Amino acid sequence: MSNAYKTNPRVGISVCFVISILLFFTAFCDYKMVTEGGLGSAGSETTIKAVNGFNFITGTDLSPLSSMEGLFTNLFDTKVGASTQPEKVLADIWAILALAAAILGALVSFNKRGSRALPGTLLAVGGGIALFMLQSSVKKYESGINSNFLGIHTKMVFQPGYWICLAAFAITAIISLWPSPAKKIIPVVASMTTPIQIKIITQPKDTSHKGS
Repeated sequence: MSNAYKTNPRVGISVCFVISILLFFTAFCDYKMVTEGGLGSAGSETTIKAVNGFNFITGTDLSPLSSMEGLFTNLFDTKVGASTQPEKVLADIWAILALAAAILGALVSFNKRGSRALPGTLLAVGGGIALFMLQSSVKKYESGINSNFLGIHTKMVFQPGYWICLAAFAITAIISLWPSPAKKIIPVVASMTTPIQIKIITQPKDTSHKGS
């Protein structure tokens, strides 16, 4: 099949950027409380809050555990760790940069390939790095309570929506480096000038004077 009929990679780039934007509406993290029982009892995990991508941009409230902390402090003489229980998720610069890269990438992906493909590649790589850095940024929302009988701590567990969004950035960067299909060249037929036909009319020789 001729290169002229192959799918243009720019279509795939635009689709991947749009998918990355839509995935911000899905759950990126589950904020979980983990209880580790003493005396050999099995621990348990409870999801307190599902945090989506836009929550990391606009901020959102978390279900506070202050009353539960007070209960364990009174009953089991617990000691709260250095970091207190967070009450809300604040706007995160890494999530903002990742979403901005996806939006700008979707806009520039409609440009022609060649020298203009570099901005889309850089935006895809930058968005992926920003989203990866979000993993370290959410550590500040984790806390712990130590007790003689129970161990309680909270953690942020990343969900499939986050990992698919990160993969979409990586796929976008790879597709943007794919060579552009050659355009179909339509040969231009040169117009031929109509040849000029020249007719030479010769008069017959006069033979009436011969032999006189």
